[in-house]
Amino acid sequence: MSRHAYALTCPEPLAAAAGELIFARGGNAMDAAVAAAFAQAVVNPLMCGLGGDAFFCVYDPRTRETVMIEAPVTIGSLATPSVFEPLARGRAERVGRFLVEGDINQMGYGSIMVPGFVRGLGEGFRRHGSGRVTWQEVVAPAARLAGDGYAVDHVAARAWRSREPGPGVPDVFTKLHTTPEARQVYLKPDGGGYRVGDRITLPDLARTLERIGERGASEFYEGETGRRIARDMEANGGLFTWDDLRGYRVRERPPVWGSYRGLTLASCPPPGAGPTVIEMLRILEHSDQAALHWNGPAYLDLVARVLAAAFGDAAVWQGDPAVVEVPLEPWISREHAAEQYARILREMPGGAETPRAASADDSRGIPKGGMGRGTTHITAVDEDLLIVSLNTSTGSTGSSGVVTPGLGFLYNNFLGQFDPVPGRRQSIAPGKGSGGASSTIFFRDGRPVLATGAAGGSRLISAIVQSVVNMVDHGMTPAEAVAVPRIHAEEAGILFAEPGLDEVTAEALAARGWEVRTSTYMGRIAAVGIDPDARVLYPASDPRGGRGVAAGPPR
Repeated sequence: MSRHAYALTCPEPLAAAAGELIFARGGNAMDAAVAAAFAQAVVNPLMCGLGGDAFFCVYDPRTRETVMIEAPVTIGSLATPSVFEPLARGRAERVGRFLVEGDINQMGYGSIMVPGFVRGLGEGFRRHGSGRVTWQEVVAPAARLAGDGYAVDHVAARAWRSREPGPGVPDVFTKLHTTPEARQVYLKPDGGGYRVGDRITLPDLARTLERIGERGASEFYEGETGRRIARDMEANGGLFTWDDLRGYRVRERPPVWGSYRGLTLASCPPPGAGPTVIEMLRILEHSDQAALHWNGPAYLDLVARVLAAAFGDAAVWQGDPAVVEVPLEPWISREHAAEQYARILREMPGGAETPRAASADDSRGIPKGGMGRGTTHITAVDEDLLIVSLNTSTGSTGSSGVVTPGLGFLYNNFLGQFDPVPGRRQSIAPGKGSGGASSTIFFRDGRPVLATGAAGGSRLISAIVQSVVNMVDHGMTPAEAVAVPRIHAEEAGILFAEPGLDEVTAEALAARGWEVRTSTYMGRIAAVGIDPDARVLYPASDPRGGRGVAAGPPR
């Protein structure tokens, strides 16, 4: 295995190439991650971009501190708690989107929250950039991609093929017909979607990126771009104002900490996905996963029940602690995990098939040498072991379907994740921020051994948990762990499995009470395994994405 001085993984190869260019110019992991994120906004425009959010988990080797830099989208000042109440129709899945008649909280101007992406990338660059490359240099690769055009890859093409609507997720073509500008920018002249190999050029987006590169991140919030955004929102019933945009601020917080088999992990605090990841791992820690037949019926039954139990807790306890009380300590405590595990065993047919409970201080670790759909992820590590795990999103695929004339990007549709009925934990209220990000770093004896994250709505959570168990309990390399088949379970009694689950296993799961459904979407992981002693990096990009990998030799 060759020694890499740096590694960056993400679903999009062209974005990885943008990061690699910055590494080659002397940039560090943050510089490269910011460049790759701007490039993702161009080459994966229906899933991420300037109109969305950004969540960093950053490990600084100089201080040995891990911090969260959070740039959520936030609810605008015009969004009253009862704005959609008369049209409320329930919720899609346990941690899914809230249903409103006409899906007006999912598409159109009423679904948009104040974007945080650009200011978040600016803050990440300011606080942790190397100083060896300029802001304009890290934005330039994306601007060139937008202006010169690029060939659509299968990651982006799959977004344009997303014709099947689901509860709270309108068809992507319906969204892209929400505004004339979205149709013009993101559909072909014949009204069709882009396919693999088609060339797309985004000149308006190129000009927007060039302004941001020349004038700084504040251009999006206080400059010409910001003024055009505010005028468009005011003219079309948007729920945030010019003052909301100018007043937007990034926040830095400590991560939420957990553990698994002698490893510690830092992840996104509420309303992020960190507590759910931690709870799932702590419940699974009570079982001897290595003694079970991997991906056999008993194994998948246990994993599915753990996933569903933790998602159930997230549906009850999740929220923005700046606005509502979140019972974090009870939620992620060992005691609660033990209670959940005991309940799961009582409810499992043949619960005795689950082998002995492993002790919580089991010292198994990641071996050296092997360790909403509208979302994407970047993980970057450099030779100094500065680690950046960056999650960005604009909501569900196709986002709001709104493009401001002349700006070239889609706005988020995150307001659909907030309860349209007032007086509840997740009710709409001005200032509340989005969550769900999965940026996570694992440590052994205080030293980083794995950085990971994923795209895929709630399925990114189950993807991360299963890949970590694959590495820690089953000795898989990072590349193997993110590639092998996985499942998702969020609703009681419903288990989603990737195609290829054998008939015997499916029948056995059905006998255990599961309705097994086939799904081709199980998230996309971007991970880097780390041997901190040898300074060897093991990049792993999920084959469900586009295998975007940049890795280089020592400089």
